[in-house]
Amino acid sequence: MTSPSAAAAARMRLRSSLPGRERWEVDALSDAPALAAALEKALLSHVGVSKVSASAVSGRVLVFFIPDTLVTPVESLLREALQRLSSEPTSEPERGAVSGERSSRSLMALLPERARLVRPLALSVVSHGLSIAQGLLVVATLNAALAKRSGLPRGDADSRFGVVGTLLMLFTGVNQYVQHERKRAWRQLARNHEQALRARLLAAIEAQDVSTLDAQGTGRLLSLVTKDAARLASFLERDVDDAVNSALVILVSGTLLLTTSPLLVLVACLPVPFMVPLLRKLGRRTAAARTHQNERLDRFTQHLENSFAGIIDIKSFTAEQDDVRRVSESARRLADAELEAGEAASLEAHLMQGAFATGFVVMTLYGGWKARKGLLSSEVFARTMYLFPQVLGALGGVGGALGSYHSAVSSAERIQEMLASRPSIQGGPVRLPKAQVRGEVRFDDVSFGYAPSTTVIHGISLHLRPGETLAIVGPTGSGKSTLLKLLLRFHDVRAGSIQVDGHDLRELNLEDLRSAIGIVGQEPFLFEGTVKDNVLLGDPGASDAEVAEALDNAGASQFVEALPDRMDAQVGERGRKLSGGQRQRIAIARALLKKAPILALDEATSHLDYETEAAIQRSVRNASSRMSMIVVAHRLSTIRHADVILVLDQGRVREMGRHEALLAQGGLYAFLWSLQQGE
Repeated sequence: MTSPSAAAAARMRLRSSLPGRERWEVDALSDAPALAAALEKALLSHVGVSKVSASAVSGRVLVFFIPDTLVTPVESLLREALQRLSSEPTSEPERGAVSGERSSRSLMALLPERARLVRPLALSVVSHGLSIAQGLLVVATLNAALAKRSGLPRGDADSRFGVVGTLLMLFTGVNQYVQHERKRAWRQLARNHEQALRARLLAAIEAQDVSTLDAQGTGRLLSLVTKDAARLASFLERDVDDAVNSALVILVSGTLLLTTSPLLVLVACLPVPFMVPLLRKLGRRTAAARTHQNERLDRFTQHLENSFAGIIDIKSFTAEQDDVRRVSESARRLADAELEAGEAASLEAHLMQGAFATGFVVMTLYGGWKARKGLLSSEVFARTMYLFPQVLGALGGVGGALGSYHSAVSSAERIQEMLASRPSIQGGPVRLPKAQVRGEVRFDDVSFGYAPSTTVIHGISLHLRPGETLAIVGPTGSGKSTLLKLLLRFHDVRAGSIQVDGHDLRELNLEDLRSAIGIVGQEPFLFEGTVKDNVLLGDPGASDAEVAEALDNAGASQFVEALPDRMDAQVGERGRKLSGGQRQRIAIARALLKKAPILALDEATSHLDYETEAAIQRSVRNASSRMSMIVVAHRLSTIRHADVILVLDQGRVREMGRHEALLAQGGLYAFLWSLQQGE
């Protein structure tokens, strides 16, 4: 028979699924931090699971995995782990207490340091304190105006009215100035903190491994830097200030209420204890809904970005209607998630307000009955009727702020997850400045696979001496580009080693390693800006003359000079104002300007015709005579003069040697050569 705990563990719902990433909602995780920690450990023990984040606040678990490696579905792994853990004794703190503390810690850790909060908080206390004083002075002014009816002599009544009225005008004027300063202080703090948080996020994202970034997805990363950072800034700018106001109103007006008529206050608060359990349950529901909303926003952002980035392909395949339907469906799901989150937050806020409003009605009826019977003075009853709505309004503000709080907590957890993430590929202690690199590259029996269950590189060994050119050729999918990724240490080898100048890559400082290698891909990325801006990425301190020389060596001078603004011409987003061949030549110029001891060209001239390609490669060879070059190419005629040609097939070295020797062997290289020569 299934135990209740096991049954609770079995209640799971898939909230989102992307290649290599799934997010599940697990009822048993809510308010169970010990179970969440144990679940993370249990899932990470499985081969193919790369990262797990389980939250006791939202009751959700995010699993990153390698699709080709993970044999057992994530759902099965989750159910197995939960059923096993639910049968083990766990020491959970009081439910709700720890989750609230964890939520607060996630949020508080991302707020500005205390010193920067002092001035805005002080202005909030003064400003809202003045507003409360204004309200009390209004009551005092009314009492002074009616003083004659209470038997006070006319002269004393007039004097009292004048003093109170003057104070009211003075407080009003001062409060307007303080309010302006208060809002400006919070706004400035929020914007500065938002900018700093985005800078931290961008640095954390760019420090991640390539595989981690692929699993995260562009939409999620964009949402982190834009939406989540903005949501925390909004919480800081408005909700913290509102919380100070509510706290002051509740403290001051509540104290006056208790001293005026504690019995009426007790009557008004009668419904509250009955609502607390329901409010806690709704709070968890709101937190989960906000998390789901963020996930839908990630997906929508991803779809939208893909649509804009692929607009040329969409138009060429006349797929506009299909794309609009796809994005519209994603927008509909986002809208549904926003409605769900809004409904949950609204229900939570109005339930709290309704509880106190019900108490206010009960208090009004009871107080009015006592006043009619002469058991309560009309002055006390009137004062209570003024003060309690102030407290009620403040409590209503707290209810409304809960929705913002849950949104901020959800964003804070996502941001903290990224900031706390550490890349698995870490640089070594050995420094190798670019000026000291000779350019020797050695692969010793290197094997590698993107997933543990697959191998795409099998025992490859090669040796590139300083100043030599190594060409890598082979059929599509043979592993040519993978070798360059391993050289740049975007991934670590599974077996064997790669050395630069006799140093294992894993021992080298990562920045030194990548500074020593200039690379140009088949589809190079150009940033929005000018031609010069993109070339200067290779060396930001280079002069215009050096940029022009690099462009000339890359065969780009002629078309750049023909542009309206020459080197200052805008290339457009992703370089769309230029042709594919022009983008490649700009990228080659960028790599040449870097003056790295090792230059890697990954089909970097594939968009050019044969004559232009050959001319550029000769020019590059002359400009980089001291560089070691690795050239990945499909056109064998452009690499026939390489010092060493490596022929790959299905991740294995089939042949290695010079052009003439390989032709004489009559193997795969000779076959590919004959195909391209039309023989």
